[in-house]
Amino acid sequence: KNEILAILQKEQRVLVSELSKRYDVTDETIRRDLEKLESEGYVKRTYGGAVLNQNTKVDMPLRIREKTNRSEKQIIAKLVSALIEEGDRIMLDASSTSLMIAKELKDKRKLTVITNSVEVLIGHEGIQVISTGGNLNETSLSLVGNAAQKVLNGYHVDKAVLSCKGIDIHNGLTDSNELDSDIKNVMYSCADTAVLAV
Repeated sequence: KNEILAILQKEQRVLVSELSKRYDVTDETIRRDLEKLESEGYVKRTYGGAVLNQNTKVDMPLRIREKTNRSEKQIIAKLVSALIEEGDRIMLDASSTSLMIAKELKDKRKLTVITNSVEVLIGHEGIQVISTGGNLNETSLSLVGNAAQKVLNGYHVDKAVLSCKGIDIHNGLTDSNELDSDIKNVMYSCADTAVLAV
């Protein structure tokens, strides 16, 4: 199902016949997968296939988001890494872009990284990683809620590195998940400098 979603992210539509050949399974197997994806709100089934549900209020899983726009995210990660100095204390959100940024930071020394990301928690020598704890959002693999916010509010950092789902000239920064958005707002308020990684 994740691979089908990844294809849909790139191509916007899939055909049952093509997917069944690609994965060497029956058309019925693919139809069942598409039915599940439709019931979860990710796709709309069409005659012979499916299209990505553009009106979804459901967040795409982190596993799918981290596979999309990889080259752009790597460029962003290198730019952000250049802004981080050795010895900095930073907050890093739980976005797919932050995963790329964390990989770029692995050669920095004496960093303290405070994050609500389950995925960023893999530390490297010279990098102290502090987890917020909190309630697990399984879609974004983020730790959210009051417990996470309380931990963040206990720190003051040099930089907060944040990403978002959209930017609008009139509405500003937007995100699709209120709990993740609340965490980003707290991170922003705890930092001397905010870095928007988009």
